[in-house]
Amino acid sequence: MNGDLKYKKEDYPSLFRQGQQLYKIGKAEEALSVFRTIISNLPDHIDALYFVALIYFNLRNINESDIYLKKIITLVPNHLPALLLLGKQYRMTGHHKYACDYYSKVLQYDQYNIEAMHGLAYSLYTQGDYKNATVFFLKVLENNPNHVGANYLLGCVFNDTGETDSAIQYFERTLKLKSGYRGAIYNLIKARLNTCDWSKREQDKEALINAIDEQTKETFPSSLIPMYNINYFDIPLDIHKRAAQYNSLYIKNKVASEKEHYKFSYRKDITGKIKIGYLSPDFRQHAVGMLVHELFKHHDKEHFEVYAYSLFDSRAKDTFRDNIINGCDYFREVHNMSYVDAARLINSDQIDILVDLGGYSKFTNPEILALQPSPIQLQYLGYSDTMGADFINYIIADDVIINYEIEKMYAEKIVYIPNNFCVSALPVSEKAFTKKDIGCSDETIIFCCMNSVYKIDPGTFGVWMNILKRVPGSVIWLSASNDKVIKNLKKEARHYGVNDSRILFSDKIDFPDYLKRMALADLFLDTFNYNAGSTAICASWVNVPVLTLMGKTNASRMGASICKSIGLDEMICKDKKEYEEKAVYYANKKDDLIAVKQKNE
Repeated sequence: MNGDLKYKKEDYPSLFRQGQQLYKIGKAEEALSVFRTIISNLPDHIDALYFVALIYFNLRNINESDIYLKKIITLVPNHLPALLLLGKQYRMTGHHKYACDYYSKVLQYDQYNIEAMHGLAYSLYTQGDYKNATVFFLKVLENNPNHVGANYLLGCVFNDTGETDSAIQYFERTLKLKSGYRGAIYNLIKARLNTCDWSKREQDKEALINAIDEQTKETFPSSLIPMYNINYFDIPLDIHKRAAQYNSLYIKNKVASEKEHYKFSYRKDITGKIKIGYLSPDFRQHAVGMLVHELFKHHDKEHFEVYAYSLFDSRAKDTFRDNIINGCDYFREVHNMSYVDAARLINSDQIDILVDLGGYSKFTNPEILALQPSPIQLQYLGYSDTMGADFINYIIADDVIINYEIEKMYAEKIVYIPNNFCVSALPVSEKAFTKKDIGCSDETIIFCCMNSVYKIDPGTFGVWMNILKRVPGSVIWLSASNDKVIKNLKKEARHYGVNDSRILFSDKIDFPDYLKRMALADLFLDTFNYNAGSTAICASWVNVPVLTLMGKTNASRMGASICKSIGLDEMICKDKKEYEEKAVYYANKKDDLIAVKQKNE
C-alpha cells in the first residue's frame, strides 16, 4: 500500500477498520502497512499510532514501538493503553525502574488498574523491593482474589523473605487456580526444602523431574527452569544438561531481535591493556562477594584493566563491596538498565573478556550474555552447573569439581586451574567465644554444618544421627532460618532415637563474629547432594576441617574441590559409610583431629 497516497477524510475510518481486521486475523505486516499509511496522512491519529506500536512490540522491535508509544503520550499524557504497553516493554527488557515509572503513571489516572498494579509489583519484586512488591500484589488480590500471577508471585516474595508458611499457602492456592502451573510446582518444592519438610520428598523429586521433562519438550520455551532446584536432589546429569539447554534456548529466543539489530563488533587489534569485565549481582556481603572481594586488586594492572558490572542495587555499605570497588579500575551499576543497555555499555567499554559470576541464579541477567557484548565470555564460581549455551565459551574449574564424566555434560570448554575457589581473605572478629556461649561444656564434641538448611536431605541427616549415637554427648550445630526448620529437624532427630537437645541452632550475628564463633566447632559435616561452597571456605578459614562426600555433579563435588585445594584429601569420602566412620574416628581420636587442623592452618 502506497504511504504517499492521499485519501479523503471520510476514507480513514474504513481504512482503520481494514487495518484492525488484518491485525485480528494475524496479518501483522499488512496491518502495519495500513496503519502507517494512515499516519503518513494523519500524523496525530492516536489509534493508528497505537496499533503500529503494538505490532512492533509483538514483533519484538522494541526500538520502533518505543518511538510510537512516546509520541502517543506526548499527544495524550493519560493514554492508558500506551502507558501500560510502555511499562510492559520496559519490564520485559529488564528495565524495571522505567517500568515502575510507567505503571505508576497508569495508577495515577486509574488507581484500580489491575494490570498496572501487577506489573508494578512484579518489577519491584525483580529489583528486590519485597516490601512494596507485597503491597501491590495484595492490592491486586483485593480486587481479584483469583489472579493467578499475583498469587504465585506473592508466594515467591514470601519464599525469598523466609515466610515459608505464607509462601506455601500462596503456591498451593495458585495450583488450585491453575493445575500444573510449573512455577508454583518448582517453588512449592523449594518452600518445603526451606523448612526441612521431607514428608513429600519422593513425590517432590518425581514432580520436579516430570515438570522438567514436560517443559523441555516444548517447541518454544516459555520460561526458565530453576536450575538450583535440580541440585537439591540426586538427579541424573542428563537432566541437568537438558534443563540448561532449554534455558539457553529460552534466553536466545527472547533476545533474538535485539541481537540482530545491534550486531556488536569487537576490538580486533588489541593495543594496550586487555579489558576484563565481571558481571554479577553479588558484589556485596554475599556468598560470592566474600570469595571474590580481593580478586580484582590482584590482577596485573600493567597488562589488564578491570571492570565490574553490578546487577543488584547493592549500595548499602559493606567491607566486601568497598574492597571490590577499590580493586577495580571501573565499577558500573547496571541493575537499573535494560539488558540491551547493559550489553551496549559493556560493548562500548570494549571488554575483551567477560566473566559471568551468576549463571541462572538469582538477580542475574543472562540476556546480557546472550547478546554477546564481548568476544570471549566465560563462567566462574557463582553457578554450579552448565549453562548449556553457545554464548558462553568457557568455564573455570578444577579437575575435581568437573571430572571427565561431568565434562561431557558441559556446553562450555573447561579451563582447568587448581585452587579456583578462594581468592580472598576473610575478616575474623577479635571477640572471644567459648563453647559455653552456645550451651556446651568445654569437653563437648561439636559437629557443625552451617549450610543453608535447604541443602540438608534425609540421607545426610540420617548419617548425622548415626554419628551422634556413636559419639556420646556430642552435638550437631546447624544454621536455622525459621522456627519451622527447628521443629521439623527436632522431630526427625526423635524419629532416629536421638534427644533433640543435641541439635543446636545458631542465631544470626555479624559476619566477622560468625566466623570467630564457628571456630568453636570440632568438625564440619558437609551435606551430600549440594555441598558447602563458601561455607566450607569459612569453616576452613577458621581451622574447622570439612568432612565431605564426593558425588557425581558439580554441586556435590565442591567440598572435595576445597578440601583438595588445601591439602586435606583425607577428608574426602567416597560413600556414606566412609563418611560416618571418619566422623566418629576424628571425634574419638583428638590427636589425629589436631593433626588435620595443623595441616589446615
